[in-house]
Amino acid sequence: MTIKKGFKKIMLALLCLALPVCFAGCAQKNIESGGASPSTQNPYTPSQAEQAEGTHNSTLTETGKKLVENGTTQYKIIAPQDTDWNSTMAVSEFQNFMEQATGAVFDVANATEYNADDKYIVIGQNAYAESAGVSYDRTTLKKTGVRVTTKGNSVFLGGASSKGTLNAVYEFLRQTVGYEIYAKDVIVLDKSNNVPLYSYDITEVPDFEYNPLGYGSVLTDSVYLARMRSLQSEQVFATVKRNLWHNSLEIVSPQTYGEHTDWYSADGKQLCYTAHGNPDEYAALQEVVFNVIKETVKDKPTIDNIPFTIEDNNSWCTCDACAMSKQTYGTDSAVVVKFFNDLGEKLDEWIKTNDEGVPHDRAVKLTFFAYYATTDAPVNKNADGTYSPKDESVVCRDNVNVLYAPIQAMFNERFDSPSNLQYYETLKGWSACCDTVSLWIYQTNFHNYMYPYNSWDVTQYNYKLFSKFNLMYLFDQGQFDNGRATAFSELKYYLTYRLAWDVNADVAKLTQDYFDNVYGPAAKTMIEMYDAERMYMKHLEKNKGVTGSIYYGIGDAEYFPKYTLDKFLSYTEKALEEIAPLATVDAERYAIYRNHIKIESMFPRFALYNNYSGYYSSELFAELKTAFREDVQALGFTSYRENYDIFSAMNLWN
Repeated sequence: MTIKKGFKKIMLALLCLALPVCFAGCAQKNIESGGASPSTQNPYTPSQAEQAEGTHNSTLTETGKKLVENGTTQYKIIAPQDTDWNSTMAVSEFQNFMEQATGAVFDVANATEYNADDKYIVIGQNAYAESAGVSYDRTTLKKTGVRVTTKGNSVFLGGASSKGTLNAVYEFLRQTVGYEIYAKDVIVLDKSNNVPLYSYDITEVPDFEYNPLGYGSVLTDSVYLARMRSLQSEQVFATVKRNLWHNSLEIVSPQTYGEHTDWYSADGKQLCYTAHGNPDEYAALQEVVFNVIKETVKDKPTIDNIPFTIEDNNSWCTCDACAMSKQTYGTDSAVVVKFFNDLGEKLDEWIKTNDEGVPHDRAVKLTFFAYYATTDAPVNKNADGTYSPKDESVVCRDNVNVLYAPIQAMFNERFDSPSNLQYYETLKGWSACCDTVSLWIYQTNFHNYMYPYNSWDVTQYNYKLFSKFNLMYLFDQGQFDNGRATAFSELKYYLTYRLAWDVNADVAKLTQDYFDNVYGPAAKTMIEMYDAERMYMKHLEKNKGVTGSIYYGIGDAEYFPKYTLDKFLSYTEKALEEIAPLATVDAERYAIYRNHIKIESMFPRFALYNNYSGYYSSELFAELKTAFREDVQALGFTSYRENYDIFSAMNLWN
């Protein structure tokens, strides 16, 4: 029978989150629910995108035995044979969270021969798992999927990679002791000194193989990313020289190769991927790029995706050869596809030679951008609405991946809406050219970080739509250079993490759980604030012409009257009053709730002080500005727009 757990909730206030060994000093707390019920419902229409690429099969059957009894256990851990960061983290996280939830200490043991009577938690691939006949198939699990099984008295947790093994630990914790992470400082577990031993039959493969989170301080917080079952983009794609993205002119630097004028566009802002039609120069350019790729492959033995991507501008080469290609194929991207196919052929031949110890069967892929000038795919639209490549020369080789970044799209709308239809069709076009497609999307306003970006109601729909394309990599970029995010952006990040794993997740339930655990007694009030902001943004879209452009001037005073902002701020003031009794009873939990409420106060306060400073006396405004500055520093806000320090905005307030 399938088991549903119902233990007592505890919160882990992980104030020392960066180190997985810090849990001993973190208190276990009961979670209070505000009893709120979010008014938003799952907006997804089932007729669209029903089939995701992932696998989500879980059965837990009672055995009548105990994994933990009276806070102790007879079970020991057998560690993975790998000793990389993921593998070490897998053992540490299992030990720490199980002790937090149950009080039991799981020591590490050495064993290589399977016996059905043994009592082990076997993590990852090792001699014991091999002896037991337990293995993890890469074809089934891909790079990040997990398998949890019971054999004899032992439980086996693993994946086809060390990242998959770490994910398997979190899946085990989720299903056994109710592990969930809502924010960096809000992790909950089910508290019980007695935990049954289940017969596990769990196979979980995420709907998107790689799902890095692209916002704030999380980008450099490997522990937090791991706990969200996500990862850094640098763990998927190799950093070539110094840059991960927009690295073409770093790899082929004009300072180094400036004498090769045919390698660059006339304005010097992009490479010329035809070398102005000069075959000798083209071959020389290929050789330079390929040598860098070879060195990267050797330097990054665990990363199999090599990006070589255009610069971050809308310029392009207009030489005769590039212009002729555009005339033939209807797009500037054809020259890039052909360039990469030639590189891919060289790469295949080199890998087969096992040069300098590079495994001859290693599956390395090259990645290019479909972005700005290269957005459109070189395809024909067929009578039935499908797409076909213009010709065989622009069909991507198996080892070539396109990363499509529709930066002009409106991510407050469905991706197949009239406003976005061209971008949806382009995604279908690239899928006709390339077997491996990745997608880079956005859910913030880069000129107005502190204001709401209304993508909450369409995210699940779009994720389901994207799941039909069997994407290798989905990157949902938020406020990458802001240490913290307001306007319920952190709720958005939590939901996208869950949806990237399973696009069919119950968003309404997840939303309710988030508010209960992040705001405690103030959950109902904070949901009311969330609904008010969300509905107001819908009003602006319908009546004021506000769009989902990631550069729309939403910060102008005309969009947010003072009385509206005062109303938003009143919710946070009420919420602070609701949690106030905790200050003397449970200071640690109070601080967590208070910080998250304060985070949501930052949007209306910023907008008020930025646009309505004249409504306050000089003395009062000075006090408000000082308090805001203190909260900015305490909460970790760093930017108010892309590449603009938040203090630079505050310095203009009078």
